[in-house]
Amino acid sequence: MENGKQTYKLPEGWIEVEIKDISLKLNYGYTAKSTTNNTGTKFLRITDIQENYVNWSTVPYCEIDEYDRPKYILNKGDIVFARTGATVGKSYLIGDNILNTVFASYLIRIQLSKFVEPKFVFYYFQSGEYWKQIGVKASGVGQPHVNANSLSKLKLRLPSKENQNRIVSKIESLFSELDQAEKGLQIAKQQLEVYKQALLKSAFNISQGKTSKLGDNISKITQTIKPNTKSEFKFIGLDSINPGSTKLQLIHKFSNFSSSGSYFRKGNILYSRMRPNLNKVYKAEFEGVCSGEFFVLKCEDKLNADYLKYLLHSIEFVSYATNKAKGDRPRLSYGDFASFKIKIIPIAEQLQIVEELDNKFTLIENVVDTINKCFKEIEFLRYSVLKKAFEGKLVQNDTSYESVEKLLSNIKVEKKEYLQIQRESLAQIPKRIQIMENDKTVWQILINNKTAMRSDKLWSESKHKDDIDAFYAEVKELIDAGKVVEDKRQGKVSYLKIK
Repeated sequence: MENGKQTYKLPEGWIEVEIKDISLKLNYGYTAKSTTNNTGTKFLRITDIQENYVNWSTVPYCEIDEYDRPKYILNKGDIVFARTGATVGKSYLIGDNILNTVFASYLIRIQLSKFVEPKFVFYYFQSGEYWKQIGVKASGVGQPHVNANSLSKLKLRLPSKENQNRIVSKIESLFSELDQAEKGLQIAKQQLEVYKQALLKSAFNISQGKTSKLGDNISKITQTIKPNTKSEFKFIGLDSINPGSTKLQLIHKFSNFSSSGSYFRKGNILYSRMRPNLNKVYKAEFEGVCSGEFFVLKCEDKLNADYLKYLLHSIEFVSYATNKAKGDRPRLSYGDFASFKIKIIPIAEQLQIVEELDNKFTLIENVVDTINKCFKEIEFLRYSVLKKAFEGKLVQNDTSYESVEKLLSNIKVEKKEYLQIQRESLAQIPKRIQIMENDKTVWQILINNKTAMRSDKLWSESKHKDDIDAFYAEVKELIDAGKVVEDKRQGKVSYLKIK
């Protein structure tokens, strides 16, 4: 198989297929509103899928007509994909614990043949080979998206089902070992964090000294700078600092940004005011610009900047900031920040505490850096395992099993029988329901509906449901012709109606 400049030789007995060759059906999800009322039917959305895991207890319900339910009900072995947005292309395999669940419109479902091992296909969808292909298939000027047609044409190297099972078994055995290693590293990292907090608690367990508000010992710098292509400033964003760390993991070029930022000088303290980033603190080692989500602080004579840096990392202050953060996107106000009470001790004592913490934190963060490198190595090993698996190099190839040609022949028969059953089921549905199955233009739907419709619902019900560019092209044509207007907008959702 050729993929760019690389050429792969198929192992003996393997065949290159497209996803449509091994599936019974690919279809889009159901358009409905979620509800907390127990309707008996769960409603799986993109946001419910996190890192190949679904917490079914938090998945909402929806109302769905009994005629529609069979088209969208999920079964064990189905694979669902995010078809748009930041998670585009990510997949989830429906397992044994599936409830009475339908899937939402921003997901695509693949119903695989019974002659294919679902886990084999699912692991392919985690592999680098898949992500190379899906990256080419994704399109869109705004949010990237993929459609069922592009997914159906993805290529996969397929062995016999018995070899699929052997490969899956080996993948899971190796991944289990990597999971255990990852778990051990995570425990070590958590223990180091506990140790850091114990050090901070001990350091700031001060009984002497004058109690003072933090705001009386600092000043807030509010100088804003606009970016330009010639700017040489470095830029610090929220992604530049790991929680609890005292050093940067990433530095940007301010010239690459279009929004203004906050200016800071060397020695200033940058403090993130947005939850859940309330433990991101950095003492600037250079002059630059940072995100407006940071407070830029200058310490007065009685407060050492490094001392303040460590103080803001303490669990006492983080807990205080978390409780005070407010709003839809919770942020800590400067007034609440400045009201935090601290003990002011002599500068000499502050420097002594800083020196002790510097020494111990340097050792801790060196170990954390090593752990983080191990995490990356584990991630690379997973990638390598999957790469070998789908090149036929993970287990010894066994050609004694039933051929893949026979497997594909069986799938064709199965698909033919499946489609016949689908046609017979459709014939039993009343004509008023069948009309809904016909592909309609945006104009036809709006004429029949007569009231304003959400643009996303209009898209999913139109004949353009697998081609959002064509949908917007028709909408633009109707608006330009004066037939359709945008009625209102709620956040990012627009409504369209006949003029």
